[in-house]
Amino acid sequence: MRITRLILRYFPGTSPTTVTIITTIFGYLTFPLYFIGNSILGGIVAQLASILDGVDGELARARNMVSERGAFIDSILDRSVDIAMLFGASYYSMIYQGYYSPIDTLIYLVTVSGWILVSYLHARIELNIGKEASLIIPRFASRDVRIFILFIGSIFGYVYQSLIATGILCYLYILIKFLKILSINR
Repeated sequence: MRITRLILRYFPGTSPTTVTIITTIFGYLTFPLYFIGNSILGGIVAQLASILDGVDGELARARNMVSERGAFIDSILDRSVDIAMLFGASYYSMIYQGYYSPIDTLIYLVTVSGWILVSYLHARIELNIGKEASLIIPRFASRDVRIFILFIGSIFGYVYQSLIATGILCYLYILIKFLKILSINR
């Protein structure tokens, strides 16, 4: 909220969509940082992008500019940033950490799909079952949590292990949430 207050005070004409685009560009910077072998800076930028990601929504609510269009744009751009981060981190793991076997490739694919499926699961629950159903199980695999794990792994030289951890976390979450939703909606 502090960042949002600063924007409201010093940049009052800034639209939520402008903040979304700036945050997206910032998030995309993780890919080239991992690509050139700088996992520490890649992790830091990923975490900063995650922190900034909520500012557009806060700004939209503060200025009474909340819209379905804005939420749609934000959601799609967030997924594209996730993919850029994961491709960068996967590339780093292959080239700089030496994890490039067929099993490692499978791990990268499972991790990327898990990150996307968590968001897709939430969207489908809200669309098909109702928003309150998405609150049944705490979001222990939220985007913020996943990016924080990637950040910590990147800082301490465990990029590959952070990808494995987030992939497992995503699929565990998806399974639990899916089974819970099935059990309450018979």
